[in-house]
Amino acid sequence: MVFNKKEYQKKYYLKNREIILNNQKNNFCIDCGEKICKVSKRYKKCTNNTKTKEKISNAKIGEKNPMWKGNEVGYNSLHTWIRKHKPKPSFCEICEKNEPYDLANISGEYKRDINDFEWICRKCHMKKDERLMELIKLNKKRKISKEEKKRRKKEYYIKNKDNPEYKLKQKKYQKEYYQKNKERIKEKYHREKLKEN
Repeated sequence: MVFNKKEYQKKYYLKNREIILNNQKNNFCIDCGEKICKVSKRYKKCTNNTKTKEKISNAKIGEKNPMWKGNEVGYNSLHTWIRKHKPKPSFCEICEKNEPYDLANISGEYKRDINDFEWICRKCHMKKDERLMELIKLNKKRKISKEEKKRRKKEYYIKNKDNPEYKLKQKKYQKEYYQKNKERIKEKYHREKLKEN
């Protein structure tokens, strides 16, 4: 026997007619009280209403949310949660001069505690984490003049010119450079010849 979907639906409706009609009669919107179909809980206009949207979002805030992890939250998620719940002051909490950009942890243990974080400016954050001194040292190393670089190269060459390993490295470097820039070197060589003639 072949299964016929329409016949099955008719039989089901005839058997459960009273239950279906009662469900359709008793379904009203949660917010406005309008009559609605049995599937939804709200009237169509009510779902687009801002108050309804706020109710829906507030129903799943914090511990009510199924994705809530409690204290086992990750670094970025914890910072976003604290940004939402801790009000941002107009000035840094340490120097009280600049506008704060960063949320810094006070204890070093990333707990879900608003009092364990503070709004501070980037400079104070770098000082607190001791990254500012490292950055200054790096900048000092980088700020070497061209003359200083040339002088250092000469010193290195003078020290290692008799070293056979250094000579091999130099030859290898020269070969690689020549292979990469063959055409450019040839053109340069031809231009020089033409100038001489």
